[in-house]
Amino acid sequence: MDSLHKETEQEQKILVRLCGKLGREALSSDGRVSFPENPKLVSEVMASRSAYDASSERLASLKNALFEINESGTTITNVRIRLKDLEAQRLKLYSVLGAVAAESYDVGLLPEDLDFAVAPLKSYRQDHDRIEAKNKGSASPLMAFVHSKQIKSLEKKLEGVYCQIGKLIAQSGEGRLLSGARAESVFIELGNIDRIRDSLNVEISRRREKLSQAKDSVTNLRLREVELECDRLKDAAEKKDQEYGTFLVSKMPDWIGPDCPAELLKCCDEIREQKRRIYLRQIQSRLLSFDKAIEICEGRIAQYKDRIDYLDTQISALAVQKNDMESKIASEEQNIESCRLQQKAIQTLAQENKDV
Repeated sequence: MDSLHKETEQEQKILVRLCGKLGREALSSDGRVSFPENPKLVSEVMASRSAYDASSERLASLKNALFEINESGTTITNVRIRLKDLEAQRLKLYSVLGAVAAESYDVGLLPEDLDFAVAPLKSYRQDHDRIEAKNKGSASPLMAFVHSKQIKSLEKKLEGVYCQIGKLIAQSGEGRLLSGARAESVFIELGNIDRIRDSLNVEISRRREKLSQAKDSVTNLRLREVELECDRLKDAAEKKDQEYGTFLVSKMPDWIGPDCPAELLKCCDEIREQKRRIYLRQIQSRLLSFDKAIEICEGRIAQYKDRIDYLDTQISALAVQKNDMESKIASEEQNIESCRLQQKAIQTLAQENKDV
């Protein structure tokens, strides 16, 4: 019974939704159908739908802004990582370029105009030679160990020295003076890195601008408030659609005709079928309610019969007690009669003795 009741409620909800669908279809029809007039209700339906549409647009705009914030933030982070990787590649290329310049310098082929760039190498070698000289002139094993550690520490800086040389050459604009395939390859790669870096910087600027615009938009709207407002207006619009659809259903014979669009006819057929299902559910529910009432009555009859059986048992027991009491009463009455006869006999005897 409870299950059938829930199913009927669900069928009623479906009918309400179908009425809402009919209301929406009727308002969006091409005017070929002459619907019953209800200006006030139609105006309320249109106002509710307009308010919901405006709220939906605000919500969509806010979600787009939040998406843009997340998307731009992620993109900026990724671009920064890419720029960092490019800078690491640039430093490696500077080191290669510096090593090429150092090799040319060692064999006397470095152009005089690039001599300024090997200043870090000259300084490095001077420090290296100075420590080597101290190491050779030291008689103390401890100092020799110290000098050895200093040399190893200095040698670890050689890559940085090459990087300084390469950077000086690249930034001087005189790199074309350095000949060789390796140097040419380095400058090609540096050029590619510059183009990629410029492109990434443009992307960062563009994303920052969009991020700023999105944040300005979000500051004026709060997502949860707009979502709740949108849900409320949606419910209101749907109820008005359902109200108008229900009105049209009540007047269905007045407006359904040969010119009625197929979609409206389909809605009407669905509503009729849904009403039929609800009617059958209601009939089934009523029949089951009678079955339930009969079952309750039968249960009560069974209880009454049990009570009668109990009372019959009690009556039988009382009848036995009654017969026993009646027997006792008869016995006591006999006793009384016997006593009266004896009493009378004594009185008679007493009277006779008195007369004598």
